[in-house]
Amino acid sequence: MPTLRIDGKEVTVENGTTILKAAESIGIIIPHFCYHPELSIAGNCRMCVVEVERMPKLQTACSTEVSDGMVVHTTTDRVVNARRAIMEFLLINHPLDCPICDQAGECRLQDYSVRYGMASSRFAEEKVKSVKREIFGPHVIYDGERCIKCTRCIRFCYEITKTGELDMFFRGDHSTVGIFPERDLKNDYSGNVVDLCPVGALTLREFRFKSRVWDLKKVNTICPACGRGCNIIAWVKDNRIFRLTPRFNPHVNRSWMCDHGRLSHEFLYRSERLVSPEIMNAERRRLNWKEAFDCVTDALKSILQNHGSGSIHLVVFPFITNEDAFLILKVLKDVFPKSTVSIPIIEIGEDDSLLIRKDRTPNRRGVEEIFREVSSRIISVDDAAKRVKEGMIKSLVVLGEGLTGANDCNILADTPISPLEFSLFIGSFKPWNANDFSAMLPASTWAELDGTFTNFEGFVQRIFPSVLSSCESRPLWKIVQELGSRIGTRCAFRSASSVFEKLAEEHQSYRELRYFSLTDESRIKK
Repeated sequence: MPTLRIDGKEVTVENGTTILKAAESIGIIIPHFCYHPELSIAGNCRMCVVEVERMPKLQTACSTEVSDGMVVHTTTDRVVNARRAIMEFLLINHPLDCPICDQAGECRLQDYSVRYGMASSRFAEEKVKSVKREIFGPHVIYDGERCIKCTRCIRFCYEITKTGELDMFFRGDHSTVGIFPERDLKNDYSGNVVDLCPVGALTLREFRFKSRVWDLKKVNTICPACGRGCNIIAWVKDNRIFRLTPRFNPHVNRSWMCDHGRLSHEFLYRSERLVSPEIMNAERRRLNWKEAFDCVTDALKSILQNHGSGSIHLVVFPFITNEDAFLILKVLKDVFPKSTVSIPIIEIGEDDSLLIRKDRTPNRRGVEEIFREVSSRIISVDDAAKRVKEGMIKSLVVLGEGLTGANDCNILADTPISPLEFSLFIGSFKPWNANDFSAMLPASTWAELDGTFTNFEGFVQRIFPSVLSSCESRPLWKIVQELGSRIGTRCAFRSASSVFEKLAEEHQSYRELRYFSLTDESRIKK
């Protein structure tokens, strides 16, 4: 392995490592625009030039591999003057519109101008005008005047999505990024070009002019839109999520996320949010939690006394967390020993070769793993519907539907709710047949929860509360725990972490995992 010196620091790295990566490994960050670790090396911005002893010209750090005995300087006058010249060149035709640019606050051109920019421009000629506000696709807008032609967006479309909608057109100072005729940038991952753009040339239409980034709080969490469980950042202001962006995890999603997941936060603000407990007697009434628990408990006890636990069926949607699933299982074993369970399958489209899973639930693997010990009692939704029609099921308890706001599947469309003696819905958004349910209890959404999801590959990942609930909702596991305690089970967990620790203690697959020590590599046992 070659050993070299960078700015006086000695470092030994693997063969084939570039100067830029070797410098990063010892904490020296070399400025760059076009380089991205997930894309091929273009070396066209020249911002990463460094001085290498015994080489007559400056070298690009992103494309030059290290060699044994190499001596590199990244901050000499020669290097700094070269970067200043590059910045002056890049800003010749730039509109310098930072006060109205969406990228302000997270713009590399802005950051590097502070370090390498000039106080005034020597360019007295008229600037070359380029396209403004060109719509590339349903989610992306292009401002050509801000573009520095780094080609990150073009390489992404050719190398990652392999859709090739973008390319460079024209020559010299008239060159511009563009889309081919009659083609839009509308692949399933188009929003990633906005994340890749180091300046304000590409912006997301849904976030454009909504907020300054320095006003937003960042919360690391997990995307709930499919079984992949992409690591994401929720950007929050005034208790509202303004955008979601991908967070690097080499084992799950690398640097990307799909557009469906990127916009999944918009579902949280639908008008169908269940805001308080509701009971249907002669008319639908809103109750406080104590009254609601009393009504639901009396109804379930009556069903148990008159028909036994075999007459109660649970529908558990895999939108719930592992902690929710564990408490449901505990109540199922202690209070409803003969009840049956359905875990609906919610699939849309097909799996693709990058990230998207046709299973649109974030925690199917976790729920199925936890319910494995009662697998003999799991039946399909269709079988449950038949039993309802035959009168074998007297009461239905639906848990978790709509917890991600993706309640558009109508899984229970063929299940007659009205003939049941009692039907209970616990979720975040009112189901399409809300008026048929005897009672509805509001549960927190994924954005309001502390807990864990297990993705389809078995990675156990924490979700964090991004916002506070604006209604009377509670975490689903707390609702289940309260109902279970009133009917006959014993459990008194005070936090999601304590539930998880109990899950790890009792469940073989989770045995070696600890809630506060989960990492990118934490997985359940196969």
